[in-house]
Amino acid sequence: MAEPYTGYQHEEVFNSVPPQLPRFYVLLGNGVPQEDPFTAYRLTNEVARFPVAPETQMMFNGTHFIIELGGSWTATLDATITEVGLLGIFEKFDRTDNNYVNALLFYTPLEQPIFVVQNDTVIVTYRIVVGKFFTENMARVFRIIFSGDNAYSGETVKDITGADIPVVVENKPERDIFCYGGADVVRIVVGNGMPSQDIRVYSLSHQIASIPPQFQYIEGTDTIQILLYGSFIPTENTTITEVGVIFPVERNDVYDDGDRKPYIYILAVYTPLDSPIPVTANVPTEIAVKITINIGGSS
Repeated sequence: MAEPYTGYQHEEVFNSVPPQLPRFYVLLGNGVPQEDPFTAYRLTNEVARFPVAPETQMMFNGTHFIIELGGSWTATLDATITEVGLLGIFEKFDRTDNNYVNALLFYTPLEQPIFVVQNDTVIVTYRIVVGKFFTENMARVFRIIFSGDNAYSGETVKDITGADIPVVVENKPERDIFCYGGADVVRIVVGNGMPSQDIRVYSLSHQIASIPPQFQYIEGTDTIQILLYGSFIPTENTTITEVGVIFPVERNDVYDDGDRKPYIYILAVYTPLDSPIPVTANVPTEIAVKITINIGGSS
């Protein structure tokens, strides 16, 4: 197995996390902090890197899921820490060799530098808050992705029937948790049932349409917006009360003959509409879902 590239990759296309362990590292630096964390793709001057701890914690506070990951480092030198980052190891989408690429996922310039001396212990914890639009299923997917090893090989998600299904986390080169099958793998789903206010929802109350969307990606100062949009033709006069996004994931269970069971769709994004939308039969209706990810500050 080849070692990852030591250099950082910038503005390239990645596919998935590789089978090697560990897959994520915390980075510490003592360089001049970069003014725009959003555009950072490497630390100014890295002085230490250490792997994310094997287990990631997931908690539910009644409205949001909080995923915690991080690690600790025993200082091997005296240093003034001015910048912190989280590094991910990925396979290139079009790779033709066994090398992997490094990508800086998070970058934090410290307002107050941290002074450490040799043998001090530095602990870094990242908190990913999942809620508002993302469901419990999506929180579980994030937990699997950021787990330091295969500790969650028994992790499950709920399919749209509510059944608990074990999902793939081994991340072998030819198979990982996500499925790929063309542009219509991800779907916008639309419903007219009683909307739920619980992010632990696993399906629409009553689905009336499934739409293959188009995508638009918008970068802001400290946010990323993903816009999914498409249209459908209602078969009756009705009122849209709920909208979601589903995508397929690989199962980690098999039939009696050893063949792997087919992928399942999970509800990853769910929005109960504060203002229901009336639609008319046989009239094309446009639907758009905008997902905003806040990557600035501590939010």
